[in-house]
Amino acid sequence: MSNEISAADSRILSFIMKPGDYPDFIPVTAVQVNNPSSPNKRISDTSSFPSEVVDVYAVLDVEDTNGAKGKPYSPPSIIKLANLTNKGINFVSGNQSTICAISSSNKILTSSTNVEDNRSAHVNFHKEPSLKDYVYYTACGMNHTITLAVRHDTASPVVYATGSNSEGQLGFKGEDLVTYQKEVSFPCQTPCFIQAACGNNFTLLLTDTCDVWAFGHNHHGQLGLRTQQQKIFYPQLVSCLQGLPITSIAAGLGHSLALTSTGLVYAAGRNDKGQLGSPSASIDTFIPVESLSCVFIVHIAACQNTSAAIDEFGTVYLWGDQWGSTPTAVTLDAPDQFVDIAVGNDGRFAALSSENALYVYGYYNGNGQQMNKVIKILYPQQPYFRVFSCGNYFAVLAGPNKPLLKDTNAKCLSLLPPNRPIIKDRLRAPPKVLLLNGAHFPSFVTFKNAKQIVNTVFSNLSTINGSFILDRFSESQTTCGVDVELVNSVYDQFSTAVSRPLMDELDRCFIRTLKNVQEKPPAIIRPTTMRFFITALLHPSLTTLRGSTAYDFWDTLVMTILKLPQAKEILIQWISLLQEKTIKQILKSLNDYLNETTSHTGLYGQAGRGAVDALRIIWNANNRSQKLPFEAFYNFTLCDKLDPKQEMYGIRKDQQMEWCYCLNAPWLVTPALKISLVRTMAESIMNNFYIQACRNATQFENGRPKIVAEDVWLILKVNREKILTTTIDELNKIKNITLQAQKRLKVQFEGEPGVDEGGVQREFFDMIVKKLTSPDLSLFVQMRDCFWFNKDLDPFLFPNIKLAGQIVGLAIYNGNFINIRFPLALYKKLKGVSVGINDLEEIDPQLVSTLMNILSYEGDVENDMCLDFTYENVELVPKGSQIPVTNANRQSYVDLIVDYVLNKSIDEQFRKFKEGFFTIPTNLDMPLFRPEELSLMVAGEDELDFTALEKNTTYENYTTDSPAVKLFWKIVRDKLNIDEKKKLLYFVTSSPRAPIGGLGKVPFKIMRDGDPNHIPTSHTCFYILVLPDITDEATMLKRIRIAIENSQGFQFK
Repeated sequence: MSNEISAADSRILSFIMKPGDYPDFIPVTAVQVNNPSSPNKRISDTSSFPSEVVDVYAVLDVEDTNGAKGKPYSPPSIIKLANLTNKGINFVSGNQSTICAISSSNKILTSSTNVEDNRSAHVNFHKEPSLKDYVYYTACGMNHTITLAVRHDTASPVVYATGSNSEGQLGFKGEDLVTYQKEVSFPCQTPCFIQAACGNNFTLLLTDTCDVWAFGHNHHGQLGLRTQQQKIFYPQLVSCLQGLPITSIAAGLGHSLALTSTGLVYAAGRNDKGQLGSPSASIDTFIPVESLSCVFIVHIAACQNTSAAIDEFGTVYLWGDQWGSTPTAVTLDAPDQFVDIAVGNDGRFAALSSENALYVYGYYNGNGQQMNKVIKILYPQQPYFRVFSCGNYFAVLAGPNKPLLKDTNAKCLSLLPPNRPIIKDRLRAPPKVLLLNGAHFPSFVTFKNAKQIVNTVFSNLSTINGSFILDRFSESQTTCGVDVELVNSVYDQFSTAVSRPLMDELDRCFIRTLKNVQEKPPAIIRPTTMRFFITALLHPSLTTLRGSTAYDFWDTLVMTILKLPQAKEILIQWISLLQEKTIKQILKSLNDYLNETTSHTGLYGQAGRGAVDALRIIWNANNRSQKLPFEAFYNFTLCDKLDPKQEMYGIRKDQQMEWCYCLNAPWLVTPALKISLVRTMAESIMNNFYIQACRNATQFENGRPKIVAEDVWLILKVNREKILTTTIDELNKIKNITLQAQKRLKVQFEGEPGVDEGGVQREFFDMIVKKLTSPDLSLFVQMRDCFWFNKDLDPFLFPNIKLAGQIVGLAIYNGNFINIRFPLALYKKLKGVSVGINDLEEIDPQLVSTLMNILSYEGDVENDMCLDFTYENVELVPKGSQIPVTNANRQSYVDLIVDYVLNKSIDEQFRKFKEGFFTIPTNLDMPLFRPEELSLMVAGEDELDFTALEKNTTYENYTTDSPAVKLFWKIVRDKLNIDEKKKLLYFVTSSPRAPIGGLGKVPFKIMRDGDPNHIPTSHTCFYILVLPDITDEATMLKRIRIAIENSQGFQFK
């Protein structure tokens, strides 16, 4: 196809085409991106276009027989308009009194003869003498005509109007009748229009950037302007369609249609005949034709009270007037598929098939009867290739070799290579509006006018929403439709040093568009209008693309998200359906922005809070899809800067702190910061007890108050040999244990003078946990590598279960880890989270395997397995032993077993444990903590990074270069197995696990023992290892093993 290119505001806007080219299936604006090397020629240079032989036919009602009886199914009359032959006609419009045609020289030929009444092949046509510009489109209403042209001198777009102006349908005020071509003015520079549609007394105009303008009669709201004003004399932008990539428009008597690039039809205006495709009343805004939302529409048409559409499979739908309010599919006996349709008065239509055949319905025979039957008309000489409505008749173009389903090269992703059986792939032609797709890349950066194209596309919400759409996408799908890989590749290409000016231009234009969205949010008729958010969220992150424009982009984007709360649910749905790597990409970008903006505006500024709100959308989307682990959301960079005290103030709403991350975005906060927060809060409470005790003191010594120990500490005096009973007795005799447990814990072993500086506490917790998990006591049963409640426990021992809960609470509150690992199910139950079969996997994997086999069994469960609704001789439901397990009820059977094991069988045991746990004010009932994080807070991390421990170690009378120190770390790295490393850690810290944050958080110190004959010793209170100055590897290894093996025996879990 040969196309000329014109310049208008540095944009390629030409709609000049070879005579007979099929306008609805030609990617007009794609000329500028597919021919970047073509010079911007003056539009008058059209000599290179050969004048093809194109015939124009008028399809009329059967001539009146003047009372004689005619054939009931006579074909319509077809007249060849001889004076339009050899003019290269490529476009026709008309009404009862006028017919206009556009020639290959881009001149408009008009005739005021009523073709229907004249019925002559020699209708005279003349050029408009006053119109010297180059015309590319024309549309006729009942009594007015709109012409789209390009000025011959400046190559800028211009709109002309002529005819009746009684309702403002010409776009200006003051003249009721205009007999010449008068220019229509616009509030800004005249946009580049690609289509006009004229209703009876109103006009619609469509720009190459998908914007729709309207003026004229508005009694039924057909202009879609959401106003009660009945006459609109000046062009107005149809704001309700902003954000929708409109590619085609149509107008009837009092209603309007608009089609998007993704195949959705919208309608506005009069609906008394069902012409809007729904049973609703007339409406003054565009609404989707929902009954067509499940198909992809490629063409629309309207006339009077009838509407029509063609879908990607070539099926015609009609509605309104005689066709009813629900679109009706028109079927053919032949295998042809429709590719073009025009609608006329009285519900008639004429449609072209893929085989160039013409089908006509609703014409009148010679007896004045309307033919309610589709008649196929073969072309007389040349194939038909385009049909137009002129009200009571149709104009059809015929020319040589006019394939209606155009081929394209393999690079054009929006129109796949020909595949005759698959009409779907061939009817989705590239749109005429300015939308970018895969066909334009990667060569786009070489286009001479690439920057202007970027400016145009990213300055308009509609063109952004219509660009980068997945091939074969339909709005009936629940995904966003954005080609993520394409968008990422475009951003990557633009981000290179050579193409960085394009990226900067994109950012500036996109920022301007986002700010416009903030000021005037688009109506969310369908999610389509929010598609730009996905394209924006794929923008390179601030760690990938540096620069002020990149920061301004993300700053503006986040603010736009906040200004459109109604879009959040759409984004959550779309993002949840993206691939894992894409969700991770967006998450990283928003976290990078959060880190960057908090460094500029402060940790608790509005920008940071806005970033959190944007991140919450990703969090909620991931909760829906579960594609990323919850740990992926931790922002370590942010948490390294956060002060636990400030977060504490935010939780308490004091110190003028009304907002904090721990409450508003706990999923961003790392476990290390959370545990620091809990301990900071605990320390604050403990210190308050000390302050209050000082205030209440009645005696002083050396000017300092003498305080009562019990007012400051929770003192437990226990007996090593009777540690369970004495601990229970001590806790039971404390009045108001919840209050008293907020004091700092001090443990005293009977008969021992030890001062509790922390080490005694840890020893106490080790001893009592060992007793609580002892097989002799059987409070818990060991399931794999964790402990679970003993369902057969003697109720006499239930107080010990309550004690276990209290011990766990006390350990957390006082900053101790304990050597007991519970399954995640326990912490879920403590947080009120439901548990299921996935949680049972950790406790009893064999049972889970059995249950899964029952669910997946392909045979007859009832007869082959012979199961009933019992488990371990317990009826899962009333009379369960009499109910067989079948293929139909096996899911219920499995669910009941899971519920029995995790809930009902240990209900009283768990209730006691929970009662004891929450008598201690751990602050863990806050929404801050996930069950997985509670598990870490109780027992620490299983992963042991001794390299981190080595880096964080301090020394006394040793250095990192001391031979004994080097030898020690070499042995740890190369000689000790994992169990021995756990024992070494326990030997020094009284815990075989790492604290939250890893071993790098342990304040480990190595002190020198000058006697090489000693074995290593430790001070667990202070995390100190006393290491003899041994330089022989075998000797040191032996001494270390003696030390760790002969510390208090303990089974490490």
